Amino acid sequence: MQLLGAIEKISASGKLIVRASGKLNLRIGQKVFLNKRPIGRIYDVIGPVSKPWVLIDVENPDGLVGKKVYLG
Repeated sequence: MQLLGAIEKISASGKLIVRASGKLNLRIGQKVFLNKRPIGRIYDVIGPVSKPWVLIDVENPDGLVGKKVYLG
C-alpha cells in the first residue's frame, strides 16, 4: 500500500479532501484504505499536477479528518 496523504477536510458534498503526498499514479475509481480496510474510491483529482487534491467518495465521512489514507 502507498500513502495517499492525510484527510484535510470534508467538502460540502461529503467528499473527503486529501492533498496527495509525492508522485502517485492516481486513477478515478481507485480504492482508498484506512487501517487496511477500504473506505471509498477516488472520485476526482484536481489542482496542480505536482501536488494534486484528491476527492474521495465515502459513505460516512464523519470522524475521518486528520487520518492517513492509503492506495491499494
